[in-house]
Amino acid sequence: MDTGPARAGICTPEELMQPETGIAHAKLGCDILVSCLCHGKDMDFSIFAGRTLDRVAIAVAGNDTAMICTPPEGHDRWKQVAASGRDALCTDVIDPEFVRDKTFQDRVDFRTILHTLK
Repeated sequence: MDTGPARAGICTPEELMQPETGIAHAKLGCDILVSCLCHGKDMDFSIFAGRTLDRVAIAVAGNDTAMICTPPEGHDRWKQVAASGRDALCTDVIDPEFVRDKTFQDRVDFRTILHTLK
């Protein structure tokens, strides 16, 4: 979904658990993936946050808990903002230009892969 300055992908928590989801949405140009916590399921936020390594921000919210994660800079850990409790707010500012810097095959050493196939 294009929202003007950003492109958002909407997915279920089960889809967000799959490693392909982040990559597929990133390749479609998504800046952020948004999901809910259905029926109060206690999903593993660290798996959701790990999707930021695909260069997309993640926003997840449930009845009384929420989390926003942005991709890491360099070799740092991703930035995570979380809130829990009925009246808690979870907010963050996401720079679309930062998450749009996407590279997918730059970490693959094709020479090594092709050499091992011989």
